[in-house]
Amino acid sequence: MPILSPVPIIPVSNAAPFYAYKPFCTQWNPSVGVSEKQMRRRFTFSLLICSVTLMARAFSHPGWGLVRDSKGNIYFVDVGRNVVWKADTMGTVSRFVSRKHSHELFVDERDNIYGVHVEYDSKTEKWLNQRWKATPAGNVSGLDSHTYRHLFELIDVHKNTFVFSSDAHKNVARVLRVSADGDTIHFAGGGWGDRDGKGLTAQFRNFGPSVWTADSALIFGAGGILRKLSLDGTVSTLAGEEHGFGDPEGPRASGILGVTVSYDGSMYAASWEKKVVIRVDKNGNVSRFYESSTGWAPVGVLALPDAVFILEDRVGIGELLRMTGFGGPRVRKISPDGLTTLVGTAK
Repeated sequence: MPILSPVPIIPVSNAAPFYAYKPFCTQWNPSVGVSEKQMRRRFTFSLLICSVTLMARAFSHPGWGLVRDSKGNIYFVDVGRNVVWKADTMGTVSRFVSRKHSHELFVDERDNIYGVHVEYDSKTEKWLNQRWKATPAGNVSGLDSHTYRHLFELIDVHKNTFVFSSDAHKNVARVLRVSADGDTIHFAGGGWGDRDGKGLTAQFRNFGPSVWTADSALIFGAGGILRKLSLDGTVSTLAGEEHGFGDPEGPRASGILGVTVSYDGSMYAASWEKKVVIRVDKNGNVSRFYESSTGWAPVGVLALPDAVFILEDRVGIGELLRMTGFGGPRVRKISPDGLTTLVGTAK
């Protein structure tokens, strides 16, 4: 059974994704013979370019892909540079796959890594999804949509597929259920909002990635809060405004990204917006499991029996540090005794 949903669960804007490049502010070097006035103008212009770039990143979202193979190697995404990184058991971080703008990852029992490369075609004004597979040796090949669908889409025990759909104009956010025969029904949600309820009485906002629980319910972020959708169509809020989460009108309304369920039934969610990892235990108690330091925010989380792994990306001043060569995303490991260690940082 798949544990995460495919990239299309996140509704995207009409803007092209951010593709990393070396910004003007890190390229410019004053030439010999340039006057002080010209130098000041160039420096001011470079600061303007950097500010615009940072603002653009503030309204985009990072990737949350974080998986571990059977040998203990950790793989994580870096959408700012279109790279998938590998951190081995010795702590060495290396490029595993390049030129892939992929937000999430999957791993199978043979340690193959899967993802979807997202690219905007300015000529057709459409988003293109290119599914790919990488062997443990790093050999990359394309994957047809039919194969990928049966591997990783949201399919329940009755072979129904669940599709999350939201309107960029904030009018409609709903969940569709598609049977194995192709029959589609409006399963839950409708109007834009945060209301709990059953079926069409419930409301959603922007959808984030989702995960199956042991009792076949879907857990996902929507509008910055953590929601649960049962197979009977009941929608409930697990961590909402009363717990300090949710800013539905803000630019990061889908601020909960990576989600995971641990072996003991506890749920973890990376709140990129609030810079914390939320933990909801099997009794429904909500706590702040982890808080990122200045310049970082959690974007992905992976709960395994021996530890919880957290993928963090740079935000705010951290974005400027990334652009000036201080590295990209990093992965931290939290052991059952609470000890936090650094797995590795993208170079």
